[in-house]
Amino acid sequence: MMFYDASAHQAAYGFWHGKALHVVTYGDINMRLGAAGKPTLYRTTIMAYDFGANQDGSGFSVGATIAGGAVVDTSTLTIQTIEGAAPNLGFPESYNTMVFDAAGNLYGITNALRTFRVNSQHKITIVEPVF
Repeated sequence: MMFYDASAHQAAYGFWHGKALHVVTYGDINMRLGAAGKPTLYRTTIMAYDFGANQDGSGFSVGATIAGGAVVDTSTLTIQTIEGAAPNLGFPESYNTMVFDAAGNLYGITNALRTFRVNSQHKITIVEPVF
């Protein structure tokens, strides 16, 4: 469950996974704060132009340009690159909105008004214009 979202260019997102609080920032200095109060800082190597956490907080996604997205496992902090994105030629396309469904698929829209679906194997399987 996301409980905090700052302004677009200073974004920080917070959510819970079990008893650990995760804070993911636009600038990619992220933190997991365990129940004992010991913080772990980590990077995804991808700026969070957009963010989405799955329902139980066990994973989240971040994305910058359409060719630069990742899904992160919050238990192990394992980072999986989103594969298969082909940029919209002539336009600097980036992720704009990201949400997970109960099956672990990631859906969203880009700033070029294209919808996308990322399956549970972290591959983009659909990229379609909105209109």
